[in-house]
Amino acid sequence: MKKYHKVIKPALAALSITALTACTSTFNGAEQALTVEDRYPIEVSETTATLQVDSLSATNKAMINAFVAEYKQRGHGPIMISGASSKLSRSVERAVKAEGASMVQRAPGGGSAVTLTFSRYIASVEECGDWSDNLATSYNNGAWDNFGCATQNNLAAMLEDPRDLVDPRGMTGVDPDRRSTILERYRAGESTAAQRSEAESAEISEAVE
Repeated sequence: MKKYHKVIKPALAALSITALTACTSTFNGAEQALTVEDRYPIEVSETTATLQVDSLSATNKAMINAFVAEYKQRGHGPIMISGASSKLSRSVERAVKAEGASMVQRAPGGGSAVTLTFSRYIASVEECGDWSDNLATSYNNGAWDNFGCATQNNLAAMLEDPRDLVDPRGMTGVDPDRRSTILERYRAGESTAAQRSEAESAEISEAVE
């Protein structure tokens, strides 16, 4: 019996080593090391926003207002105004500036409509929906192919200005007056919290117990 055990133990050890080697080499490779950002990178591209108006009707004015609002949030460079008669172009330019667009340039052109354009950036991610993996079986205990796709798409949709991923904006300056006020109150042992009005106060209702 002792001789039998001496023979079987090396065989079991060899099988264990083979199994471990197979797991590490066959099932866990570079593909399993990819992060969510690697699988579904957010791509940023520059596009041109365009609006055409043939008059300053109430509907077109509302469209101009929305166009300028989008420009102030995500636009880069000037708003270019081209086409139509000089009279309509000047009217449209005044309407654009009235909405707070400071960088406006006019370009020569003809036609019956005025064209407004500006540069903006959009973020895009690969479409989700790859459910080819059997989620009930994962020999490498790794993430499935569709893992993280929805999160990346949501992140791309929530970006205020996708250009920040290419060239992040700098931090705004501090408020030295407010900082001095807080420090003076702190040194005096007073509360540094901002005072709230009655409209901002709240209390727990006892209507439901």
